[in-house]
Amino acid sequence: MLFNVVNALGELACVFPVQGSFNIYASRFIHPSWGFAMGWNYALQWIVTLPTELSAAVLVIQVCAHPVSVCFHFCLHAS
Repeated sequence: MLFNVVNALGELACVFPVQGSFNIYASRFIHPSWGFAMGWNYALQWIVTLPTELSAAVLVIQVCAHPVSVCFHFCLHAS
């Protein structure tokens, strides 16, 4: 199913090149309010996901690392 969705999004990007994200296609082909909701849903999803990923990375560093500061490892890999 993921392959079909990505393939369809690629087809839309080739036929209707627009400047913006995938929610532009929803605004254009479904309804502007649907595209607006998709954009906010995507933003809120990343607001929840990013801190979760960062806390998981800190846990992995604490388990695998020597007694070096977690902030040091995070700053080293983030830059």
